[in-house]
Amino acid sequence: MKPRTLLVFPRSKRIRLNISGFFPMAPVGIATLASCLRNEGYPVDLLDVEGLGMTDAQVDEHLQRLPYDHVGFSTTLFSLSAALRLATVVKRHHPGTVTSIGGSGTVFQSDQLFASCGSLDIVARGEGERTVVAIAKAIEEGRPPRGIPGTAFAVGGLPEETPADGYIDMDRVPRPALDLLPLHRYRLHPPFGVYPPGQYIESARGCPYGCSFCMLSRKLRERSADLVVDDVIDLRDRYGAREVHFVDPTFTATRDRVLAICEGLIRRKARVHWTCKTRCDVVDREMLTAMAASGCYSISYGVESAEPAILEGFNKGITVEQIETCLRETKRAGIRALAYLMIGAPGETDETVRRTMALMRRCQPDFALYAQIQPEPQGQFGAEVGGRGIFSEEDLIAYYLRDDHSVLKRSSTAGFPAAQVDRWVSRAFADFYLRPRYVLGRLRDLRSTAEFVNLFRAAGVLVADAIGLNKTVG
Repeated sequence: MKPRTLLVFPRSKRIRLNISGFFPMAPVGIATLASCLRNEGYPVDLLDVEGLGMTDAQVDEHLQRLPYDHVGFSTTLFSLSAALRLATVVKRHHPGTVTSIGGSGTVFQSDQLFASCGSLDIVARGEGERTVVAIAKAIEEGRPPRGIPGTAFAVGGLPEETPADGYIDMDRVPRPALDLLPLHRYRLHPPFGVYPPGQYIESARGCPYGCSFCMLSRKLRERSADLVVDDVIDLRDRYGAREVHFVDPTFTATRDRVLAICEGLIRRKARVHWTCKTRCDVVDREMLTAMAASGCYSISYGVESAEPAILEGFNKGITVEQIETCLRETKRAGIRALAYLMIGAPGETDETVRRTMALMRRCQPDFALYAQIQPEPQGQFGAEVGGRGIFSEEDLIAYYLRDDHSVLKRSSTAGFPAAQVDRWVSRAFADFYLRPRYVLGRLRDLRSTAEFVNLFRAAGVLVADAIGLNKTVG
């Protein structure tokens, strides 16, 4: 009998003043892994805890009741502790089941993860499409799933590491098995979701730029334009999608590919609204015009700050002038602009925060989302913070693996008093969103009833976060 796999997307903690976790988001990652298993003839089920609205008790009961040969957990840094707890639940009731974790939560050292959870068998790093099939094949053949490229296997509680064997060709990645997910429960989070129903889509992985706060692979790999257009039309025809959001870190990294996607969507009369995120220095007027003509109605930009020294410290490689030009040209093309900004970097002051606020008032993006910088266990910025003694390795383990958030209640990532960064972030939000002119402009630009409901509920969430009514981190 073919071994049966359960892929779990655990509940993730939501970051304060961040609305991206407000609505359940379809976990495209585990749905893609499910397609890989089904293509090889292996049975697979998906369990999206947040999407199904399950309580911890219900999840525990589900894992106790239904035996699987392999249970894999797809993690982020903020769902890692939940995944480790659930792995313990699985092993307690089904000792013979192989347990694994993958996703961005695996940036910690394997020995740290195994030490934190004795019920964990495999740490899978990087892309999991080949890994999940290799685990199933090992179980089918009756051998321990060790020596699989890109994994660490627990041997006596210690990791036996096997290097990865290269990147996956994005054109060979199958479409996600969305039919295994509760699609009726998902909505694109505001300010997206203007034209429901919507779906997420991945057309590229990695980012070639060197932002110091980012842990993404610098190896950019993109799906070919024709396949991307096919994927969009498949979402429209099979799942009724009227809107798609590209989750690619830098959608416009390759100009010719973007133009070809836009041309294909127009030529094939896709008539699907879409959104994406990118950098301010990799768009131009011709590209923006083509994007708007093909259905793009909003672009999210990583702006970060209006202080040149902070941008340089982040290794952003962009200038304030480029930011202003980009936001102006985006709006001129008839596309909404969303600016992501980070508060509390090394060198931040009341004056640098005021300059960032002034830039947003001057450029008038449609939305500005501020957040304080989260501590990270890997990457250049995390190493710099650790080198200054602000956060120790033990602090990060406690924060992410043991849900001990006391460290951020004392100090921000850059060493500022936590209350000071909270004041900066709250002041920046109020300065942008509580202007009567802005509120009236948003009301005039409403494009659907769904957008009104989304924005109204998002405003409520942000207010509740600001006054401490919601349970959040950061």
